[in-house]
Amino acid sequence: MAGLPTSWTPGQTYPLTVTVQPATGSSRYGFQLSAVIDSSNPPQQAGTLAKVNNAVQVVCSPPSGSVSYPGINCNTSGAIQFAEHVNANSTRTFTVNWVAPSNAAVGTVRFNVAGNAANGDFSTSLDRIYTQFYRVDAPPPDLSTRAFTFADRGGVSFITDGSGAQMSAYSSIVPDAGKTAPSGVAIYGFSNANGVSTETGVPATAPVSAGRIYAEIAPPLNTGIAITNPNSTPATITFSFTSATGASAGSGTKTLAAHESIAQFLDQAPFKVYPGSTFQGTLSFTSTLPVGVMALRGFNNERGDFLMSTLPFVDTTAMPKSGTVVVPHFADGGGSITQIFLVNPTDNALSGSVQFRGEDGTIGGQTNSSFPYSIPGRSAQKLATAGTGTNTAQGSVAVVPAAGGIVPTALVLFSYKPTGVIVAEAGVPLTSGTAFRLYVESAGTPFQPGSIQSGIAVANTSPSSVPVTFDITDLNGSPVAGISPHSETLLPSGHIGKFLGQFFPSLPNSFKGVLRVTSDPNGPPISVTGLRTRYNQRQPVPDFLYTTTPVSIEGDAPATGQLLLPTFVNGGGYTTQFILFSGSQGQSSTGNLRFYDLNGSALNVNLN
Repeated sequence: MAGLPTSWTPGQTYPLTVTVQPATGSSRYGFQLSAVIDSSNPPQQAGTLAKVNNAVQVVCSPPSGSVSYPGINCNTSGAIQFAEHVNANSTRTFTVNWVAPSNAAVGTVRFNVAGNAANGDFSTSLDRIYTQFYRVDAPPPDLSTRAFTFADRGGVSFITDGSGAQMSAYSSIVPDAGKTAPSGVAIYGFSNANGVSTETGVPATAPVSAGRIYAEIAPPLNTGIAITNPNSTPATITFSFTSATGASAGSGTKTLAAHESIAQFLDQAPFKVYPGSTFQGTLSFTSTLPVGVMALRGFNNERGDFLMSTLPFVDTTAMPKSGTVVVPHFADGGGSITQIFLVNPTDNALSGSVQFRGEDGTIGGQTNSSFPYSIPGRSAQKLATAGTGTNTAQGSVAVVPAAGGIVPTALVLFSYKPTGVIVAEAGVPLTSGTAFRLYVESAGTPFQPGSIQSGIAVANTSPSSVPVTFDITDLNGSPVAGISPHSETLLPSGHIGKFLGQFFPSLPNSFKGVLRVTSDPNGPPISVTGLRTRYNQRQPVPDFLYTTTPVSIEGDAPATGQLLLPTFVNGGGYTTQFILFSGSQGQSSTGNLRFYDLNGSALNVNLN
């Protein structure tokens, strides 16, 4: 029998040829062929058989017993098709078409074939009957695409299985026609014998044609960047470094082929163009085509653990913001350190002050509530609290530009160093408005090994009190039984930071959902940030870890095209959790999460 594939494709038509081997004295030949699901008992038809010419006919029989002529109606439930010869003559090669099943879930198909070589003397003497069967596997499942669907205020969560050697890839979030793209975040996690040792959350982003990131290289600290070209033609990226003093520190280009992605640290080619082994400032880039971009800060801590944290990039094609902005949370002392990175989105110098609200900060050995900043064009400035106090001071931070002018883009990096070892870092972008949504999670016994708890910080940007409401839904977008919205009043320029379980004490354990944070839509904006915290399994004292869970502004229009996650990691201890949720008012959607290797080829990824 010829024409069988090594594995069948759903709906594909395969011309099959059956050839009967001649025997001594044979002059007439015939055959019979069936195709059934290999795992079925009783037999079930697999696909359909059809004649190619009048030398072959297709008859049907019940799933058990022999074929009775003229057979049963082939539309009868459970009928099995048999392709066979019409007249036994000297023709010993027969052709029949087999159309494969429409669903790969059918699995392996078994082809049963019999051939008859007869001498035509109207007895069975010296006639030969040959039988054979063939098994053809179904195609391996396509794991390069995972469909998603969610209701308003709902979402979905997938996580890679962590199997195999470490590999890097990228993914795209593609809404169906007429639908909008969800808010998305990928949380990369690395586990060792002590459980998860580091996590970082990176938001999905739309492609951009120009941008700027804060860049710092000072071993054991490094900065990495991933760039993905989602286009069908090459994209050329031109990049340049600007030091903290505003001086040019080197430039270069990199061309990405269609659908290619690159993920490198800045001390590696092609980005290592700055002089020396250390650098602090910015990396700016432009691209001939819109590309997906993300940046990560990598840090090897005092015991050799590699910690990751996100570094949001600045879209330099967007109109820069003016006026005071508020970072919703800082923590200093008791093991906590807060670094504030101010990135100048313009080519002109910017100045102003950073003001700590609620608590004083200590920067550069000085304790005060206000510190000046002055940032050359295209550059950045870093301010870091001392973290020397025994108690933890908390509050918000206002970035106040001189004369209400253009304000630098602010990023806060939280570090936790409880016993001389930095165990967690998280980069948090600034988000302000009057209505927000974010993914939240709770699992395990709070503050015990293996537990997970989302944290939320909210800051009042105004000199007046502001009421704030917290309302939660599960991933189906449904209210949680027995849970009512929670309200609090923020004092003038005030701040609150709490865990999810403090807002909702009776929340079910092992909960995943979407939190909505709102204030008066006609009132002043508030600033919101989210973190996912966890205690790992380290003994005798578990590490307290945290990572960013980006916040979506509910009033922003969702993207209508694809969003990109320019890199994700799996295997060798790494997993990536993909979280997609309804980030805009009234948004429900369907679509696909797609995975690619760095060359842009579809990549199978096992998801749990």
